[in-house]
Amino acid sequence: MAASISISADVDAVVRAAFSHDASGHVLFGFAGRTADPAALDAAVAAPVVIRDYLMERGIKYTVQLMADGTATTLMIDDVPDDRVDSVVWFARKHLLAAGLVLADSTGDSTVV
Repeated sequence: MAASISISADVDAVVRAAFSHDASGHVLFGFAGRTADPAALDAAVAAPVVIRDYLMERGIKYTVQLMADGTATTLMIDDVPDDRVDSVVWFARKHLLAAGLVLADSTGDSTVV
């Protein structure tokens, strides 16, 4: 299952705010997510990046990709287990907000596609 979150910031600002590296060069996303292998910080701009995470008492894998649209960015989340999509989107939204980003959707809910 897939989901998207609209962010009111350009893609470079989203990369700087929402992604970081650990000491080994793995890209970190969310509160516990990280890539399996070291990668460039902006890897999710070029192609989907696989994130391994631990949410709601379960290890899961999903992909994230950033889609730039001028002064806005869409975070695409895909390959989420059906029974965890709501949790992944909820945690991703909380992470983005904690990083100081403004979400563009007016309802407060992400679009689940």
